[in-house]
Amino acid sequence: NDIVAYAWDLNNEGQFDDSVGTTAEFIALTTGEVPVRVRVTDEDGVSNTATSTVTVTELPAARVTDRLLYYGNSSFAGNSAIASDKQALLPGQTATFLNYTSFSRGINTIIIEVDRLHSTELSATSDFLFRIGNTSTTNSWAEAPEPVSLTVRSGVPDNLPDQITIEWNDGEITNSWLQVTILSTIRTGLAESDVFYFGNAPGESGDSPYHTFVNGIDFAGVRDNLSSSADITNRFDYNRDNSVDGADLAVARDQVTNFRTALRLLMTSVASSLNAHAIELESARSNDQVSTGNNTVAKLQLANSVRGVSTIVREDLTEQEAMTPRQDTDLNDIDYTDRLADFEDLLDAIIHPL
Repeated sequence: NDIVAYAWDLNNEGQFDDSVGTTAEFIALTTGEVPVRVRVTDEDGVSNTATSTVTVTELPAARVTDRLLYYGNSSFAGNSAIASDKQALLPGQTATFLNYTSFSRGINTIIIEVDRLHSTELSATSDFLFRIGNTSTTNSWAEAPEPVSLTVRSGVPDNLPDQITIEWNDGEITNSWLQVTILSTIRTGLAESDVFYFGNAPGESGDSPYHTFVNGIDFAGVRDNLSSSADITNRFDYNRDNSVDGADLAVARDQVTNFRTALRLLMTSVASSLNAHAIELESARSNDQVSTGNNTVAKLQLANSVRGVSTIVREDLTEQEAMTPRQDTDLNDIDYTDRLADFEDLLDAIIHPL
C-alpha cells in the first residue's frame, strides 16, 4: 500500500508532532548523538515507526531576538510590567524618549530573548559586561553594579526564544545609561557580542525631543493628568504604581535636572562623542586643542554641538520662564542670557581661534 502520511519526532519527546512530509528539518539544541523518529501511515491506516541517529558536531549560532525593559517592584506584574513603549538603543543610533524611562526606581530589570541559546547556565561576570555612564565616550564608563539575580527560562518546550532576566537593586542605576554586552562565549553561542543600551531619567515625561531636563513642565504634566488607573505607558506615572498622583509630583519635584546634570541623549556612533564634551562648558574652555584649532574637523563638530546646546538651553529656560513669569523682567532680558553668552563666547573661540 502507498504511504499517505509522515509524522516526525525531532526533539526526542515521544510525540510525532514536530513536522510532516517526506523530509524534515530541525535545529539541534545539543551536540552529540540525536535520535530522530518518523511514523508513516498507509492508505489503510496502518502505521509503523522507524528511528535513526543524527550526529551533531556544531550548533548553529544563537541570535538575540528582543531586548526589553521591565518595571521591577512596581504595581504591575508579569508581562504587564514590561515597558512596552520602550526599545533598546543600538550602536549607531541616537537616543530618544523610546530608549529611556522615567521610573523612579531606576533600571532594575531587563529581559533578553535569545534564539538557540547554547546553555541556560549563564554567568553575569563571564558571559556579560555591564557599564553605566552619561557621556558618548562609552569606553570610559564605569562598571555597573553587579546584578543581584540572573535567571534563564528555556523556551524549548513551547518553541519560544530562551529568556534571560537580569535584576539590580532599586535605585542603583538612575539618571544614567546602562550598557549591556552579551559576550560571544561557548555558553551564549552568539557568533559575535551583542551590545545595547537603556537609560533612566526619573521624573522625565518626554516633553522635548531635544533634552531630558526634569523641570516644572514634568511637574505640571502630573498635576494636569491625574489618574487612578494609569497604564504601563503613562508618561506621568513616574513610580509605576498604576496612578498619577501626589507621589509622582514628589518625584518630579525631587529629581530636577538641568543641562549639566540631565541624562544625555546618547549618540552611540564614535564620531558623535564630541557632543558630550561640548555640553561641559568649562572642560571645553580648558581644552587647548579646541582653543588653538589643531583639528579643523573637531572644531566644526564641536561648534555644531555648542549651537545645539545653546538652542536647548534657550528652549528649556524659556519654557520654565513661561511657567513662572517674573513681573519685573522683560522676556528679552531674562536670566538665561548670561549662560547663552558663555556658549556664544565659546563658539567664537572655536571658529576664530587666537
